[in-house]
Amino acid sequence: MKFNDFLESFRSLIDGSPEEDILPGSRYLVLSDLHMGIGGEGDDLGPNRASLSSALRTFYLPQGWTLILAGDIEELYKHKLRDIKKAWAPLYAVFEAFQAAGRLRKIVGNHDLALLREEAYPFGLLHGLSLLHGGRRVFVFHG
Repeated sequence: MKFNDFLESFRSLIDGSPEEDILPGSRYLVLSDLHMGIGGEGDDLGPNRASLSSALRTFYLPQGWTLILAGDIEELYKHKLRDIKKAWAPLYAVFEAFQAAGRLRKIVGNHDLALLREEAYPFGLLHGLSLLHGGRRVFVFHG
């Protein structure tokens, strides 16, 4: 791909993504590439399961942080969504709590792009998100 084609495509991605103002006192946590599998030996996130769930549930959620899941959260190249959701039910419960508070943003990545075809997926899906503050933009996407 030529650079100008890439640049035009990237600008189109930014222009087509929602914008959100960063308000005074707001905080954002960006996580990506969790590659949640089915909890077995090959599950990349397995060794950190309890730590991540605990930190999100006991610190970030009650402290009012907004959680941005920036792609490749589920490992759909290797596993079915229903199996991942079963293996990671406690962490999905934490995601649902962020969603219920209006503080979850979910960006798709290449390993979870199939979520766009899921009719019953509980979270809204984005290709990117612009965070705006003081005339500046932070663009969050899965590259």
